[in-house]
Amino acid sequence: DDAEEIIDFVEQNEPFFEEEDSEVFLLQEQARGLMEAGEFKKAIALLEAIVTDYPEYWAAYNNLALAYFYVGKAKEAHEILHDVLTHNKGNLHALCNLAVFYYYEKKEDDLAELLELLTKIKPYLVEHRYKLGATFALVGKHEEAFPLFRQLQKSGYEGDAGFYFWLAHSAYFTGHETLAKKAYASLLEIDATKDGYEPWRDLE
Repeated sequence: DDAEEIIDFVEQNEPFFEEEDSEVFLLQEQARGLMEAGEFKKAIALLEAIVTDYPEYWAAYNNLALAYFYVGKAKEAHEILHDVLTHNKGNLHALCNLAVFYYYEKKEDDLAELLELLTKIKPYLVEHRYKLGATFALVGKHEEAFPLFRQLQKSGYEGDAGFYFWLAHSAYFTGHETLAKKAYASLLEIDATKDGYEPWRDLE
């Protein structure tokens, strides 16, 4: 279940590139596809090459940190996020990834302190609201996650598999069961492999 959560977390679309640089865009999309497929070691090799060639593409560092963490290289993952936050202060994706690390490492005090900061952030960009909402949902802060996903849904955001996955979870655990089941049905239309991971399954 933890592995599924991390893979679903990866499915978010962080802005990867400057529009004029199609080469790094294609490389980043390839790396993200590898991560979504669970090919983390291959993704690491590609992301390491990207950050070497594009040393200020923070999205690549953030995804490299996630990939390192997934394969058990927690120290390296933390070092990467520290480097991102040192050079690009307030990077929301790095802060969210750090919260996820604290959650899986059961560093409750560090997580609580970081979540206190994250709850004060009111993102304008769609991808930032999505990232923040998914982070809250993954760590069990569904009351904070649900309004973000409802805002996205009401504004016409159709989303992808990850969007419906986290919308279903945040809706279900905030008492919106009908919406949760509708969202999960939409998810299964996109990705039938998620059948069996419904948030209510273990409670029925």
